Amino acid sequence: MDEASKANLNNTNIYGSPDTSTNLLQNLPQMTIQIVSCMYDWNTSNANPTQNGAKSSVYQGLNPPYYCKQTNYETIDELRMVYNMNLDLLYGEDANLNGALDPNENDGMLLPPNDNNDGMLDSGILEYVTVYTHEPTNFGIPSATLANMYVATNRQSVTDIAGLTSYIQSNFPTVYSTIQQKLTTMSGGGTAPTSVLDFAIQSGIAEADFITIEPYLYGSNLVGLINVNTATATTLACIPGIGYNNAQTILNFRQGVSSRLNSVYWLKDAMAGLGTNAMRQAGPWVTSHSFQFSADIAAVGRYGRGYRRVKFVYDCSSGIPQIIYRQDLTYLGWGLGKSIHDQLLAGTLR
Repeated sequence: MDEASKANLNNTNIYGSPDTSTNLLQNLPQMTIQIVSCMYDWNTSNANPTQNGAKSSVYQGLNPPYYCKQTNYETIDELRMVYNMNLDLLYGEDANLNGALDPNENDGMLLPPNDNNDGMLDSGILEYVTVYTHEPTNFGIPSATLANMYVATNRQSVTDIAGLTSYIQSNFPTVYSTIQQKLTTMSGGGTAPTSVLDFAIQSGIAEADFITIEPYLYGSNLVGLINVNTATATTLACIPGIGYNNAQTILNFRQGVSSRLNSVYWLKDAMAGLGTNAMRQAGPWVTSHSFQFSADIAAVGRYGRGYRRVKFVYDCSSGIPQIIYRQDLTYLGWGLGKSIHDQLLAGTLR
């Protein structure tokens, strides 16, 4: 699973105004303003809670009492500690978190969890959030070739257009020759791009040229950018400028341009009908790169004896994959689906 296909809980900008309807995390399944506000308060050091949130004074009244963390989430499972959170919201119908509709998840109220018996798996919010995503310092580009270009850094407008122009001219002269006039306009008092996507919009650059220089346009150590090439409709709905009403349309467009999913350039075409302002809202949140991945690994012993399931999260941002998280999920029970279970019982699977 690509972790960059999910919303990062530690990117506090994604909460927007957490206690208002402008908060796009409310587009996650069953989410409410109250719960998002509590999620935000758990993550931030502000002394006072948001209007619908909770700080330590509330947690101290619980039994047993504990403190509000007030700093970054270390795992998504910390959400279980957040005030007003419940297991139905976290897990949805996917009680064993295996992404498959198991018999007890499609039987109405007979066995836990609660489900609507509609033949479809309704996942909880754990399916759509992460805490691990960040961009590496240099995308594997030798430091000697990096320039002072920080398009999208901290979601602030670029001020060093001159440095960006000089870098493109020196290192990508062919690309420079095609967008020279637009770069001159931007550096001569025009509006500086606010993201990599906005750079594509303002420069009028061709898609092939953009793909060539895109890795050099990102800032360093950006936390929580969402890979629009892998994100689900649910995650796309959390991106400003896209939102709930347009997420499925964007996903449908992406499915029709599979050969273009090596940059964010296609998003410019996908959002053309929404207007430039919507594209500029989305730009600071999106990337076409992924560096953190999770793997849910289940193993069965010989003759079906013995079972183990472990989740790993790998960080590849340094160039060498490293395990940064490991969780034993064996306690959640069988996770390989009914078909494999039946084959093991029948002795037909080896």
